[in-house]
Amino acid sequence: MELFVQLEKNADGSRAFQCGGDMQEGQAYWNTDAVPLPERFPWVEIETREITHEAVMDGKKVLFPAFTRLEVVSAVDGEEIPVETAAVPTQLDRVEAQATYTAMMTDTLVEG
Repeated sequence: MELFVQLEKNADGSRAFQCGGDMQEGQAYWNTDAVPLPERFPWVEIETREITHEAVMDGKKVLFPAFTRLEVVSAVDGEEIPVETAAVPTQLDRVEAQATYTAMMTDTLVEG
């Protein structure tokens, strides 16, 4: 599986990740065959290192050029951090707040 994991943890201690695609800035490549996913993934502690890969040749033809990338070299279970989430107002909450504000600013009684 082609997996890229975010270096910075989320507020809850987990790590954002993507399967497939191209590696983005702030990510490391994770070869799950070489470094298995811990049981609590994505709540993990990782160690990374710059790894250089040789070019893949077919005689004199270059199939894949040499490259270096940041890769996960070890991983262990991490800790989930409880995060207090703020309540997000619904559309109805916003309409009611606007109606109340308008009534207060125009000195209009709103009965409901």
